[in-house]
Amino acid sequence: MLLPNLPVPTEGLHHVEQNTECFINNREMGSGVLYVSAERLCWAKPDGGLSLSLEYPHIAIHAVCRDLSRFPRPHIYVMVDTELFPEDAEESDDSDENADPEARCTSIRFVPTNAGNLDTMYQSIGNCQILHPDPQQESDNEFPEDEDEEEGEYSLGGPLPPVRYENEPYEEQMENGLGDAVGSNGHVADNSEEEAMDEDC
Repeated sequence: MLLPNLPVPTEGLHHVEQNTECFINNREMGSGVLYVSAERLCWAKPDGGLSLSLEYPHIAIHAVCRDLSRFPRPHIYVMVDTELFPEDAEESDDSDENADPEARCTSIRFVPTNAGNLDTMYQSIGNCQILHPDPQQESDNEFPEDEDEEEGEYSLGGPLPPVRYENEPYEEQMENGLGDAVGSNGHVADNSEEEAMDEDC
């Protein structure tokens, strides 16, 4: 937002860039000081004139721009998802019939006198933006909970399977879950078979 005599941040400062010109869309705002703080990105004039304060969730893009064909001087380019000058958008809509009326944004350029600090400015803005993730993006990354899934203990009914011990012969194994003896071939012997085996002996 643009406000006159806006108090500049004094805590959580990641970078302060003196002698930085500000351009909003095609408007030259003059020279001021850029404050990159943990809470907001602020640009203010030393004489206490109109100041700019941006909250990080509203910053859609920030980049270092050195393409002199687009702008005559290297700068930090910032795009925000709000209209700082709605009249600029109306003029743009008049020239572009296919413009999306809901896609309102504002282009901002911060041009420091010392272009060697551009990378530091960019990194500082990125570090502060990480501290303010987009709530919508966070909600999209959450996995939906399964309402049908219930916590608790579950028991499996029925007899347990036969247990075989490697160091013992099959004939000496434990009885299976049904109480039947298990032969060496894994076949369950019934009573008639047991009686026949006794007669043969």
